[in-house]
Amino acid sequence: MRMKKAVILPCISKKALFLSFLIVVLSAALATSPVFGGNDGEDKAEKARQKHTEKLLENPNVIGVGLAVKPNRKRVIKVFTLKKEDEEHKVPKKLDGVDVETEVTGMIVARACPLPTSRCDRPVPIGVSTGHPSITAGTIGARVTDGTDFFALSNNHVYANGNNASIGDAVIQPGVVDGGSSPADDIGALDAYKTIVFDNPSANNTMDAAMAKVAFKDFDGDGSSEWGVGNATLPGGYGTPSSAIFGDGDGDGFFDNKNDLLEVWPETSIPPRPAFS
Repeated sequence: MRMKKAVILPCISKKALFLSFLIVVLSAALATSPVFGGNDGEDKAEKARQKHTEKLLENPNVIGVGLAVKPNRKRVIKVFTLKKEDEEHKVPKKLDGVDVETEVTGMIVARACPLPTSRCDRPVPIGVSTGHPSITAGTIGARVTDGTDFFALSNNHVYANGNNASIGDAVIQPGVVDGGSSPADDIGALDAYKTIVFDNPSANNTMDAAMAKVAFKDFDGDGSSEWGVGNATLPGGYGTPSSAIFGDGDGDGFFDNKNDLLEVWPETSIPPRPAFS
């Protein structure tokens, strides 16, 4: 009679088995989580957005579709609408397993200068078309001063052409796509910009900013000089900004202390930004 060999199994407790199972599940989840470096969530959201954007825009209440990143870095499809949803124009809550969020913005339109064309009389108002001659167009975000000169504040990609411009390059109003050209529509020259680091997921890009020194000359040929950019908005906007500057405790027109701002929104309270590849 042939004897069968006994197979000896290690003794594993139920607790050890449960912990092993939990580690496997968590490892699989974290490997694809954008929070821990995976890009599965990012790719899934983008693929869903691309797949469904055209269909979403067939809804007459939808005016835009994009992606948004939640504080927990979870990516969702963001849908912008004219008004609050009704039963007839419902937007799905999920698309291909990706959460969908809606936001009522109303119709988004670019304000035009109060002229037959998009070129504004000088000084031009805040919030109008502008840009480097090598880009399409952007927006004048604000007019700022160092106490002597004035500067138009915008983005690196608007005034510095994504790091490709040179200090002193012309800045025009309106932008090229709106009919502007240099030198006929110059309002100033690139004075400074924050460099953007591209093609590096670990780059610490914290802003997209540039400013142009505003020209002071006789723009309209009436014999008197004026600034290329003014400090008011278009009619229907908020008008002239308040002269009170946040963080200007002594009223000298300058921002005094960065900590004044950080006390309102401490850096430690700002959630870390996701690294986009």
